[in-house]
Amino acid sequence: MARKNRKRREDFETEEESVTESTTHSKAPREKHRNFIASIFHEMRLTTWPKRRQAWHDFAMVVEYTIFFMAFIILFDWVVQHGMSRLMDIVQPFLKKL
Repeated sequence: MARKNRKRREDFETEEESVTESTTHSKAPREKHRNFIASIFHEMRLTTWPKRRQAWHDFAMVVEYTIFFMAFIILFDWVVQHGMSRLMDIVQPFLKKL
């Protein structure tokens, strides 16, 4: 949940545009890296993170879906594999007659 005294993301973007327009390419690489790292931390502060309970709920949902689709794929593979072998058992005598 964002705090009320923080600036909006749009306010920071307009400030960053004005700063980047006024600066030249003479910045030292170290200063560029420092600005990049600072912008990462700034963006992390603007992010709304889920609560612990919601994170565990999302994790459980991912595990449930993974198990479901894994079982579905295993079942589908088994049906196709055994279905093809049964089909070949049925078709093979007809192919031998040709």
